[in-house]
Amino acid sequence: MKKLISLLVISAFICVSFSSFFIVDIEAKVNTQANNGANGNKISICHKTSSEKNPWNAIRISTSAWEAHLAHGDFEYEGTDRVPSKAADQWCAKHVPFTTTTTTSTTTTVPPVCGNEIREGNEECDGTDGVTQGMNFCTDTCKLIPIYNGVHVCPNGTEPEVNPVINISISSTDADGSTFGLDAGSYLFKASGEYQFGTGGVRKADAGYGTEDNWVSLRQDLGILEGASHRGVLSLLSNMGTEEMGIVNWGGYNSDHVYYKAYTFDEEKQISFVISDWYADWYNSSYNNQNAMSDNSGELNLEVYKCVPVQPKYTWVQQVHVPSENAEGVTTPKILEAGQLYRLRASGTFTYNGQGDWADAEWYLKNGEIVKGDTEGSVPYVLDVSIDGDVENIDWGNYNAGHIYGYNYMGEGSTIRLFIHDSYYPDNNGYIHIDIYRVNY
Repeated sequence: MKKLISLLVISAFICVSFSSFFIVDIEAKVNTQANNGANGNKISICHKTSSEKNPWNAIRISTSAWEAHLAHGDFEYEGTDRVPSKAADQWCAKHVPFTTTTTTSTTTTVPPVCGNEIREGNEECDGTDGVTQGMNFCTDTCKLIPIYNGVHVCPNGTEPEVNPVINISISSTDADGSTFGLDAGSYLFKASGEYQFGTGGVRKADAGYGTEDNWVSLRQDLGILEGASHRGVLSLLSNMGTEEMGIVNWGGYNSDHVYYKAYTFDEEKQISFVISDWYADWYNSSYNNQNAMSDNSGELNLEVYKCVPVQPKYTWVQQVHVPSENAEGVTTPKILEAGQLYRLRASGTFTYNGQGDWADAEWYLKNGEIVKGDTEGSVPYVLDVSIDGDVENIDWGNYNAGHIYGYNYMGEGSTIRLFIHDSYYPDNNGYIHIDIYRVNY
């Protein structure tokens, strides 16, 4: 009888132990399956980075991209932690395969795969690999295309001359576009007009955007839109004095089809502009090398103005007083017309602490020293007058003992809100006065 009881106890212990082991084993397998292909065509891998601090990342990829990642030095993730996660990254770092050396070896060369998010071989980029955000982008043929960014008005303290130094038309059927020389200096480029691509009379494009329905809506796959699958097609391209043709960031869509771009050249340059209707071989398309231009009609106009020191030729429009006691600021009572250049003149000071230290539109007194307002403090642009929140900070320029500053602003067809940045308003007292002038040409 005692033997029977012992056997029963041992059997129960074995069953409980096996069940616990089975449950743990099942949980590990569930995590492993979730990370490695349980949802079909994706697997989890350990991806080798170029970072010394984080040399390995656990990521999910398509199974079709595995060969390219393997050639890159990646290896399969076999841990049980969720991917992606820091714990999974740590697993990768601890399980890097050892490299063995033998007297004979076979080298297998895997050709570059454009589209696997890894720049390799003769690829200029692949996805985001090799791309500098805001400065260039990658096409579906792994070509790196520059983006010519910048402001849309002449530099502060300058304005465009009355007469353009260049005034040309760029045909929508000219595959080569136009080239001209500019001396060193700052210039404002003005692109205007629209042309027709294709037939039907409703397929149109301007310097930056295209439409299939006479501007009721914009094509999302073409033009200068960020993320467009064929970015740059149906836009006015330029090399901006370099050897590389790229897209010009003309700004947001304008229903008047008028766009501006300011650019500064350190020396004499040859500038080229061309309308892209599948320019060069940026994409996988039978229309490459401008082969879609035959059914185009119309042209764009390009004017180039040299930016020169501002001359006193303003018409006063309105004045506002920006309070220092709150973050709401003040909104201009009058709308600033779209495309119209205005001059903002800031004057006066306010006190910002109990010691009576002053601040003006850009600078303030701190511990006996004059400090630029947008260079320190926990709040961006502290003690600095700004436009419409943090969207556009104003650099009012060098310190002026009379506390008078000027700034050029291009109207957008709306009012603007001016306010003073500060981390603590209750101890402030006073106003900054803003006079707004219309710049007359």
